[in-house]
Amino acid sequence: MNRRITVNEIFARMQERLDLTWEMGSKGGNRAVESDEATPSRPSLVGFLSLIHPDRIQVLGAEEISYLDGLEARKNWEAVAEIIAQTPVLCLMANKLAVPNDLGQVCEDA
Repeated sequence: MNRRITVNEIFARMQERLDLTWEMGSKGGNRAVESDEATPSRPSLVGFLSLIHPDRIQVLGAEEISYLDGLEARKNWEAVAEIIAQTPVLCLMANKLAVPNDLGQVCEDA
């Protein structure tokens, strides 16, 4: 059975519980995350920077942001471009971390 939920629905359902704020990219609110429950080997709906799953939620925490911040400008831009090239439905910043400028710019453009 396929399940489909949009970014707007995720935000509405989890805003209070996770104390979410929408920082940018609200025009992408109708993007959908789909899960095929019949495929047990499929990755979860949440991915990590070192394991990016197309069309899933990308969670960025302190380690991921520290890694990006530690890269020289060109490498940082390439890493951010690679994240976005994997077409995450949503980039979620953990623990109210600030959105890095490069990441924010490409997310807004995407």
